[in-house]
Amino acid sequence: MKLQKITLGRTNLRVSRLGLGIGGIFGMKIFDQKKAISIIEKSLENGINFFDTGSSYSYGNAEILLGKALYRKNLDDIIIATKGGTVLGKRNMIYKDFSKDSLRLNLEKSLKKLKIEKINLFQLHSPKRKDLNEDVFEILNSFKEEGKIDHIGISCDGIVLEKALKTNFFDTIMCTYNLINRTANEQLKIAKNRNIGVIIKSPMAHQVFNKNIFNIKNITSLWYFLRILKNYKSQLIKGYKFRFLNNFDNLSSSQIALKFVIDNEYVDLALVGTTKIRHLEQNVDCLFKSLPPEIHKKLNDYK
Repeated sequence: MKLQKITLGRTNLRVSRLGLGIGGIFGMKIFDQKKAISIIEKSLENGINFFDTGSSYSYGNAEILLGKALYRKNLDDIIIATKGGTVLGKRNMIYKDFSKDSLRLNLEKSLKKLKIEKINLFQLHSPKRKDLNEDVFEILNSFKEEGKIDHIGISCDGIVLEKALKTNFFDTIMCTYNLINRTANEQLKIAKNRNIGVIIKSPMAHQVFNKNIFNIKNITSLWYFLRILKNYKSQLIKGYKFRFLNNFDNLSSSQIALKFVIDNEYVDLALVGTTKIRHLEQNVDCLFKSLPPEIHKKLNDYK
């Protein structure tokens, strides 16, 4: 059974309700390239057709990997999304630049790395409020007029997301929403009411509730754990409140967390990232299951 496809907001894109994030260690030497491509292949087999990446991900190598994996495939049913505004400088130092020239250079490099002539969804990558201005809107619209992108999106949270919704300029939003962080719920409603596509990042809260999170088996699991300690330490502490999710027989804690997000009526699709085919298939499988009422109640009662 393959994943259901829906129309993403006001766009004409037919997308799977689960998308694969091509970032993290995808494209890095730490993760074998053949394994990375096999995960993309397995995603396609399971009906996942939405692939999200970014120009700065994996030190600029994530787009190259995705382009290699999808090269010479029929792209009619494959949706490729990437991001602009984050620039890799000398010694892989990252900085933000949303000027017209920078965004155009960003786009041209992405097209070249991805080996495509047009990007389905081009998103601003974590801009500030001041970056949502007429100059930026003008250059993004020109990309559409030139036929280099189909639709315009934004990846952001908080007050930037609030302003982005007020402009009603963007075809899609990408924001954080999961068991632990539900602050965007009202903004998801607004987006849905305006027919703006809703894409969720970090739907499983980096699995900080998983009982095996401290079980370091290899360099990949060590990399993820150190990343959580560096960037999501506060979530790790909050995750203890959800350790009860590990106590169900037919659903794993990560499946419950993902299904909770997908079941939100205001969500179109959720992005997952994984380095294991087994985990990918578990993520797909949970979309065909229902959460027991007692789990739903516990999760909805959480404050």
